[in-house]
This record gives sequence, structure tokens and C-alpha cells, in this order.
Amino acid sequence: MLGNRVRVQILRYLAEAGPSLRAAIEHATELSAPTLGYHLSALEDLGAISGNIPIGEKRGRPAPLHGTHHPCQELSKGT
Repeated sequence: MLGNRVRVQILRYLAEAGPSLRAAIEHATELSAPTLGYHLSALEDLGAISGNIPIGEKRGRPAPLHGTHHPCQELSKGT
């Protein structure tokens, strides 16, 4: 998982910026929407990121994505 430079870039961004909307990640990483979506799905499937929709919010609204504890903690330390 972390051998992929795009996924490392996404995790590093989330570690530094904190929970972020998909549009902010797309802008910061300069990835196309389809490429970003592909990698976000893979990271979510691996449990490296998750998105939370607040209770009572509609499903169509953007949800901030955030890294899970371990991968992002390591990246923020520069390891």
C-alpha cells in the first residue's frame, strides 16, 4: 500500500492538513478526479482512510476524509 507514491502523497497530505474534503485533496495533490477517486477507494478499502458523514446529514453532501491513526502518524513523523 505505502509503496505507491500517489497513496503516500494523499496520506501525507491528510496527516499534515487533517480531515479534508475530496476537492481540497484534489487541489493539493494536483491529481485528476478519476485518479484521486481510484486511490481514495483503495486507501479506504485498506482501512488507511475513512470519511464520516455527521448524523443527520444527507448522503449527497461532501464528507471530510481523514487518515487512520497508524499510517498517518508514521508519515507525519517523516518515516
